[in-house]
Amino acid sequence: MPKTLLVFLFSKTIDTYVNVIAYACDQLEVTRIKFVHVLGTKPALSKPDAKDISEKICCQIESLSKGNYIVDFETGSKNAIKLYSSLGSTTMSGVKKLNVYNQVYKQLRILPLEPEFLSYSNLRQDLQSILKKCGGSRECIVDITAASKVLSIDIFSICLALGVPSVFTFELKKPANKQHPEESLYHSLEPESYSYTHISESPPIKTSQSTLFRKEQLLWFVVAASLLLMTVSLYIYFSSGTQSMFLQVVNLLAAVIGIVAPLFSLFGKDS
Repeated sequence: MPKTLLVFLFSKTIDTYVNVIAYACDQLEVTRIKFVHVLGTKPALSKPDAKDISEKICCQIESLSKGNYIVDFETGSKNAIKLYSSLGSTTMSGVKKLNVYNQVYKQLRILPLEPEFLSYSNLRQDLQSILKKCGGSRECIVDITAASKVLSIDIFSICLALGVPSVFTFELKKPANKQHPEESLYHSLEPESYSYTHISESPPIKTSQSTLFRKEQLLWFVVAASLLLMTVSLYIYFSSGTQSMFLQVVNLLAAVIGIVAPLFSLFGKDS
């Protein structure tokens, strides 16, 4: 099943999306790309703005596939920078990475350019619907690079709940080169100059998930023990009556478990 990259559109910085898409296609075996925007957030893009961004992303990638970088979308290719000449005498790795844009552009030409729109008030259900269309949560890679911090948390939390294992964000280690923006694109970047973080696999997230899992195990143990004692208590009650010493012991144990259960919960939070 082909991997689908879901790119959330929020920023108007086109190069950010170009780097995300180029890396994902080059390193993560992505073969399909879908643009997504959440309506009803602050700040938010209008539908026309989101469509305009998706078109500019495709336009820039098309230009890059021909060896040109568009500086100004108003003038288009008239003032484009020739990438092969800007690489100068560097190694062939940059030239090879330029071929990634050809690969991406071929995919974009056969895919719908218009973004899918999700409602913030119905974000979980809308995202679940898109994941289903794309083959399921495990066949999708979600990129939240351009999302605001608050919305990133919302999207990531929903992805965890929906069982999406691959949530990523792209980050340049240094500010983008404003004088020569083409030098901050994927083909010009050395591996140590950027990171594409698999958020779900980051140490803090894995530690939190492990803690929650341990807490869940403890709570399930308490529930199972309570049900077992209740069953035994009912059996003794109907067979021996309320005066049975064993029944009294069982009831005492049930009371102890009732007292200890909150402590298990606290232990789960602190561990």
